[in-house]
Amino acid sequence: MTDFIERLEDIVGEKGIVRNEEMSGRSAGYSHPDETLNAKVLVRPSNTDEVSRILKICNEQQQPVVCHGGLTGLVDGNTAGEDEVILSLERMRKIEEIDPSSA
Repeated sequence: MTDFIERLEDIVGEKGIVRNEEMSGRSAGYSHPDETLNAKVLVRPSNTDEVSRILKICNEQQQPVVCHGGLTGLVDGNTAGEDEVILSLERMRKIEEIDPSSA
């Protein structure tokens, strides 16, 4: 597992990784404010290239991934298990382009 997490950290850097033991202070979302996250690792890419590279590694390892966007919890689709990777979009803070023809 350490090698797997190190590969992810090579992509996003130290600030882009939150290991399981460091998640105790992170809320599971608006609908579960008293629960903390529990996953193998939380990965915080800063651009779409990093997202692609992370998902490629997870796919190679057959590693389940749960995406976190706004954590509103409206459909409870963001609950991760202890053996899953959380892909958090919190560092992706700008829109590079909008393609109105594909809408």
